[in-house]
Amino acid sequence: MNYKPILILGTSGFLGKILLKKLKDKMTVENTGVIKRKFNLKKYSDLKKILKKKNFAYILNCCGETNVDNCEKNKKNAYEINVKMIKNIFDIKKKFDLKFKFIHFSTDHVYNSNRNFYFNKEKDVKKNINYYALTKRKAEQICLQNKESLILRTNFIGKSFSKKLSFSDWLFDKIIKNEKILLAKDSYFSPLRPQTIAKLIELIIKNNKFKAGLFNFGSNGGISKYRLGMIFINKFNKNFKTYEIKKINEITKVKRPKNMQMDSKKFTKVFKLKLPSTLGEINKILKDYEN
Repeated sequence: MNYKPILILGTSGFLGKILLKKLKDKMTVENTGVIKRKFNLKKYSDLKKILKKKNFAYILNCCGETNVDNCEKNKKNAYEINVKMIKNIFDIKKKFDLKFKFIHFSTDHVYNSNRNFYFNKEKDVKKNINYYALTKRKAEQICLQNKESLILRTNFIGKSFSKKLSFSDWLFDKIIKNEKILLAKDSYFSPLRPQTIAKLIELIIKNNKFKAGLFNFGSNGGISKYRLGMIFINKFNKNFKTYEIKKINEITKVKRPKNMQMDSKKFTKVFKLKLPSTLGEINKILKDYEN
């Protein structure tokens, strides 16, 4: 049992809300607001207030501007929350000699391999495809410059309990309502369920498995968003015909990466924790929507 409190930043969002729900019964967890934000984390004074509130053992950062289009439209806001906030966290930590370990959730969006069946390793980042990817890379670099930081590159889908809908929420809603969707045949990823992420984070904290560094944190395998869409169609509305197959950058306004599939063997080896298969995660997600 971890008796020292932990803090989750971004508990009004998709991942943060599920992490809070899963961890609060196992350990002492502080949060930054579930229904609405208690603090403006872009403000140094608010951030200092909550970081100094208790002697936190861990801080989990689920906070960020993840809407790719919004990052491109409002670069100042994206930079403030995705980059400057991270700088401020470590500035406050150093200034007040805080001892917390930092777990930062980054993104597979930093990858853009042109090889469909290639699984990206941590070293395979070449260039930023858009401003969202740029801010997330800058945040990773800040974390790596500071001790006691664990950076997890991930992508998660599943049933959301926040205002923000996931990709699978969008798919399910459109298919049930029989509304037209565009499915990307060349967009591949290795997603996890937020519940899986929460379970693994719990094991890392409770069993003192924390290791600093940068790790891919995805399911074993990968899938195209087109194939994922077809799995949902076959499960929930076999008569659904109002879909069109396109390339990812024919669908989106802001350029997106194509192959974000990840090789997460480094995480498995270092933490000695098993990651589930992509199809195993998808089957659990389907059951979540059935319920």
